[in-house]
Amino acid sequence: MKDLETRYLERLSDLYPTIAAASTEIINLQAILNLPKGTELVEESFMMCWKVM
Repeated sequence: MKDLETRYLERLSDLYPTIAAASTEIINLQAILNLPKGTELVEESFMMCWKVM
């Protein structure tokens, strides 16, 4: 188990060698998670059309 954890952390350090790189990736992933899902966007557009009429 320890070997797997070490390999995982080493891989992460290869992908994100600095704190800034890791922070940027975290911010980008959080932004992606906050994007509306396709169905939410369609539903919101549909509701806006009905409010206008």
